Amino acid sequence: MNPSEKTGTTLISAEITVARRVLVIHTGRLLEEGLEMLLARYARFQVSRISFQPEEETDFVQAVSTVHPDVIVLDGNSSLDFTQLARLLREAMGSAPFTIITVRSDSNQIDVCQRRHVLVSESRDFLDAVSA
Repeated sequence: MNPSEKTGTTLISAEITVARRVLVIHTGRLLEEGLEMLLARYARFQVSRISFQPEEETDFVQAVSTVHPDVIVLDGNSSLDFTQLARLLREAMGSAPFTIITVRSDSNQIDVCQRRHVLVSESRDFLDAVSA
């Protein structure tokens, strides 16, 4: 007999969800403010903001490492140097998986790129990853 039957109480299962850490990269554009405000309305997101200044690479890497986001949101129409940004994110995030969402306001589209690690022990594992 389980404890809830013994006392006559009913156990209610509750799903506990952990807030997704979302980082909005700011370059001073209005769209970034709007995205941050939209996300902040929902308890399932823990929203942070980091300003990106190309000349402050060390500060940026440290800030991203501290936040350790699950999702990174950025404005695809900003003047970001995406090659530099990718290198800095790789440095900041190490081997952790994360998702980058690039919002393109000029076409009402988003690009979603997921970084994940797959253990490859034989060629079949590689082929499966390419096919996925």
